[in-house]
Amino acid sequence: MTTALASATGGLTRADRGAVLAAAREIRQNARDLERDWTQRLRAAGTVLPPGDGLAESAFLAPGGGYRLPLGQLTELGDAARAFVSSLRIAPDSWAYLRGYGYYAADAAMYLPDRVPSAGTRWDIITSRWPFYRDLAAPMAAEAAVPPVPWGRWLAWLSFLEAIVNDLCAAAWCASSLGDGEASAMAMAGIAGVCELLAEAGWHWWNEPGRARQATWAARLSAVAGDPEFAGMLAGLGGRLRAERAPSWAVRAIREGDITWQAAAAFETVWPAVRAAHPASRFLLVSEVFGAMAAGPLWAAMMPDADRDVTALATTRMSVHEQEMGRVPATAWRTTAIPAAGRVVVHLDDSVFTGRTHAALRDALTGTPEAVYLAALTLDVGTPVNHPEEVTSLGRTVAGHMGYITTLARTPSGRLPSAASLWARRKRIAEDPAARVAGGSDRLLATLWHRYAEDIHA
Repeated sequence: MTTALASATGGLTRADRGAVLAAAREIRQNARDLERDWTQRLRAAGTVLPPGDGLAESAFLAPGGGYRLPLGQLTELGDAARAFVSSLRIAPDSWAYLRGYGYYAADAAMYLPDRVPSAGTRWDIITSRWPFYRDLAAPMAAEAAVPPVPWGRWLAWLSFLEAIVNDLCAAAWCASSLGDGEASAMAMAGIAGVCELLAEAGWHWWNEPGRARQATWAARLSAVAGDPEFAGMLAGLGGRLRAERAPSWAVRAIREGDITWQAAAAFETVWPAVRAAHPASRFLLVSEVFGAMAAGPLWAAMMPDADRDVTALATTRMSVHEQEMGRVPATAWRTTAIPAAGRVVVHLDDSVFTGRTHAALRDALTGTPEAVYLAALTLDVGTPVNHPEEVTSLGRTVAGHMGYITTLARTPSGRLPSAASLWARRKRIAEDPAARVAGGSDRLLATLWHRYAEDIHA
């Protein structure tokens, strides 16, 4: 990342270039430190068997989110996990990605422009998976609940939980887009329940194994995936999408911040600093729905019980980024007010680009909060290099802009995130729609289109 940035910053002033490169280097070093620390702790815990084949644990983190396995390790999966991944195609790089095309297929951005199915049709993709989740919930949990868990089975279990969370996030987004508060609340309750399992399996399992109640995993996940009320809620949203001829953006499945490790890294960095600065306070975690809808529930599930008892959760849609990407119009629903009197507010977002989303959040808070912080899972270092006009149009120099967003991202922990955002490459002009995506600013979308080209062009 740093080498590529160094070659791309030639058009910036020396001060601008130095500010961008300094942030990029710090992010890269934070990632190295995190990998070293987490690898040692994971191995010391003994609850998960090492991956083998001479591969580092970090090699199994898939670019763009989720996990991947080399073909030779698919054989260690249990029957339920094999059923879960049975429909996966092998990507061009010969890894098996545990997030197949279907994970994203409900999103309009995963289709060629003239082939985008209606919102209702794409919603059917999500509802069709619910019986599958119900039937596999208990056996998937059983394959991962006895330590030491084989590496592949553990990653498959995390992937299964993330898939359910993603579909519930799609349901909450859809319900909010339709103005259905009851359905949105039900979806958010499901997200909270599955995030508890995700926190136990993906975090407590190797940090505080005593908090991972693995004997209850099967029953708790079945209570969500097998709940007929959830299935009815999903079917009801589908009916409304068709009856109201809902716009395409009412159904989406790509969440930029749905990478569990990034949320966990931000929690470990930011939350202790917030808690130390406000030892006797009450807190409000506000999750940005476009990129970090599940981050607040996941953080809450990772907290000690005493912290959770004084922490409330909320969601908000303040982001302008999705509008700029052309995914959601300016007329779409937005959050207008968030009661925050007396609370320490922590705003969770997948990244910080210009800081405008966080500024809008601050403007929407009602009452007088004790303090307000931004907890960004990643930091954008691409926009100042590849699209500096987006920075200068705000009346900032690139160096001044980097100072502003890094200050936001550092407060109160003093550290930048451990990952850069998947956004703002230099665009390559192309007539072909697929080439435009591959050469566009959105690195995440380009990664997915390359990986699932066969499905997209089918």
